[in-house]
Amino acid sequence: MSRTPLVTVGIVVCVAFGVAVVLTAGTALVAAAGHIAGDIALDSAPPAEPSDSVADTGNASVPGVAENGTANISGVLESHRSALSSRGYVAVTNATRQTDGSVVAARNLSFRVSPNGSQLLVVERSLDTQGETRRAAVWANDSHRVTRQSTPGDDTFTVTGRVPVTPVPPTTEPFTAAFSRVDGEFVVTDSKTVDGHRVVTLAAPLERSTDGDGEAGTLNLRVDDRGIVRNATVTRPTADGTERMTYRLVELGVDDVPRPAWTGNVSATTDEADQNVPNDRSAPGTAAAG
Repeated sequence: MSRTPLVTVGIVVCVAFGVAVVLTAGTALVAAAGHIAGDIALDSAPPAEPSDSVADTGNASVPGVAENGTANISGVLESHRSALSSRGYVAVTNATRQTDGSVVAARNLSFRVSPNGSQLLVVERSLDTQGETRRAAVWANDSHRVTRQSTPGDDTFTVTGRVPVTPVPPTTEPFTAAFSRVDGEFVVTDSKTVDGHRVVTLAAPLERSTDGDGEAGTLNLRVDDRGIVRNATVTRPTADGTERMTYRLVELGVDDVPRPAWTGNVSATTDEADQNVPNDRSAPGTAAAG
C-alpha cells in the first residue's frame, strides 16, 4: 500500500475521515482555520467553471502531471495553493453522510479570501446526527480575527490576534483526511478543453473501509493547465450508507473581503476586544484595513 506524501503542501491530518467530524460548537472550524472569518452566501447551484478575468493562455500540459498520465499530487496541490493564495478566491466545500438514502449529517464551508490572505471570510453550517444545526464564522485581516459561534438561540463572539495562515481548499478540512487515505497513484482518467484551458481529471482509490462492504472509495480532482484545482469529489461507502465530499472553485481573483455586519456584536468592553479590534465598530460593514 502506498500513500501520497503531502508534507510539502503543509497538510496536517488531525481529524477522522468523513462527516463524523461535523462541527461541535464551532471548535472544529476554529481549530482548523481559526484565523479565518466570514459570512458569504452559500451557492447551491450546479458547479460552474471559475471566472477568471486574466487572459491566461491554455497550455498542452498540466503542472505535476507526467506524460504517462500519472500525477505528483504534492506538486499539483502546491501549484494550486500558490495560484489561489496570490490572486484571492471564493470556494465552497460540502460533506454529507447518507444512511438509507437520507442525509443524516452535513457540513458546508464557504471561503472568501483576498490576495495573500490579507483578509479572510469563512462560514460553516452543519447538521449533526442528532438533528442539531450549528453555525460558526470567522472574519480576519492582517492584525486580528473575530469568531462567531451559533447554536439555536445562542451566539457567542470572541476576538483574538491573527494567525497569518491562508486556508486553500481542498487542502483543508474535510479533504485532509481523504488525501491521507489515498491508496495508490493519481492517474488521468479524462482530458478536455474548457474555456481555452486543458482540464484533466485525476483519480485515485482510497483505502478500503473496515466498516463498509469492502468497496474502496475514490478521490477525483479536476485540474487545469495553470495547475488550479477547479473541482474535487470524494465518495466513500460506509457500513450503512455513503459519505460524499465536494469542493468547487467559484471565483478566481478577489480584491478584498468586506467586514461582515455581525462583527459589530462583539463587546467593546472586553479587554481582548479593546486590544485587538481597530476602532471601526461604527461602520462594521466596511472592510478593515489589510
